[in-house]
This record gives sequence, C-alpha cells and structure tokens, in this order.
Amino acid sequence: MDKNIILIAFITYTYFFINLGNTVYRISEKGIPTFNLSCLFTEGFIGPIRTGFLLLKHNTRSFLPFASFEFFRLSNPYSAFIFTYYIYNIIKQNF
Repeated sequence: MDKNIILIAFITYTYFFINLGNTVYRISEKGIPTFNLSCLFTEGFIGPIRTGFLLLKHNTRSFLPFASFEFFRLSNPYSAFIFTYYIYNIIKQNF
C-alpha cells in the first residue's frame, strides 16, 4: 500500500472534521486560543467506535442508520481512508 494514501486520507479527514464545526483551536484555561491536534485523534478515531458500541448496547434499531451515516461521512477517519483507497485504486486501474 502506498504511504501517500494514508497521508491524503488524513488530510481529507482533517479538512472535513474541521468543516464539520469541530476545531483544532481550543481555548485553554487561561482563555487563550491554542492549536491542539489531540481532538483529531481522540474523538475522531474513538468517537465513532464508542457511539456505535453504545447504540448496539442500548438501542439496536438506531445502529444501522448510524453505521450507514458514518460510512459515507468524510469527517470520519475510517470512511476517509476507505474513500481515498478506492479512489486511488480506480485511478490506478484506469490510467
């Protein structure tokens, strides 16, 4: 697998994550806006898995709509990687 796919997927994920309304500029306890990438890794990667697990545990009917919504959303790192991987394969096979 090409390492550029992972880089492009991460850039795509970051762009859509920030456009979603989540920000990498967090306000510190002193009231100063600071640049912090930890939310990309904590909530971005763990959040969809945690939400899916909780929906399966407490409300099984809502899991399938949630899973289909998350699968086609590029602000999710997993769907951004799958999208980038398949676009790369389409371009590779046709050109």
